[in-house]
Amino acid sequence: MERICGTLQIDAVDGRHTGQYVCVAVNPMLSQQPERSLPATLVVEATPTPTNETAAPAVILAGPTNTTVAEGTPAVLNCSAAGTGPLELQWFRDGLLVSNDTSIQRFILPDGSLMFTSVQTSDAGSYYCTVQNLYGNVTSDTAELSIAYLDLTFQQHPSSLTAIELTPVTVTCRPPSSHPPAVITWYHDNRLVTMDTRVIVMATGDLRFTYVLETDAGEYFCSAQNTVIGRSVVSHRAQLTVTVPPMFDLHPADTSANLYDTAQLTCRAQGSPVPAITWYKDSVQLAASDRISFR
Repeated sequence: MERICGTLQIDAVDGRHTGQYVCVAVNPMLSQQPERSLPATLVVEATPTPTNETAAPAVILAGPTNTTVAEGTPAVLNCSAAGTGPLELQWFRDGLLVSNDTSIQRFILPDGSLMFTSVQTSDAGSYYCTVQNLYGNVTSDTAELSIAYLDLTFQQHPSSLTAIELTPVTVTCRPPSSHPPAVITWYHDNRLVTMDTRVIVMATGDLRFTYVLETDAGEYFCSAQNTVIGRSVVSHRAQLTVTVPPMFDLHPADTSANLYDTAQLTCRAQGSPVPAITWYKDSVQLAASDRISFR
């Protein structure tokens, strides 16, 4: 004995399909009456119409925010909405409708988010989403999708300079064009410069000393890093020379000497560079002779 299965499928049912259904089996080789199945009832229920108390206009729960990514990397712009369904969500870029386009790897996800699997320069722009239902429509804030980049050429490299100790000094560094703005760090003799109240990096990228010390002398360069793309470039190197004005740490002392004896007057000074010592007698500079010498 063989079995056969018969299935009735009705697509897009509506109220006209409500009723009793039976299945009839006929053997064409027999003259007996067809066999009828027990009846089955199909009831098509209408979708309830929301009442004024339950109907809710469309609302955006979380809209897109400004996003910066490296070219060729994925990005997602959010648009989460709520309200009485059905909800119709659309995306716009620079005022033009955005659609799913697998050829450029752009998709509108089921949750309403706009996903880019590989962002290209041509994707950059101003994006917003709209959501509407039978009871209202709403538009999100506009968000910028931008591509991170870092130029390789500094606008201005540091220059060598000389400063006097305890005076203010600025070592200039104008970084390359970058989006987002590059993070600037400074190096002194290949060691990272530690910032404090005396040494700061200005918004322009310059290194500012409220006053310099002799220990600040040395070789300096700045580094510009784009943290989104993980790339950095370094500037030319510049020399900072710090001079220290002469200062006596030993003054000559009053001295007496017998006639024709040898007399000595001693002084000692420090500074950077090392200061030169000259002697004066009654405001007249002394010169070496057979009786006067300097040591």
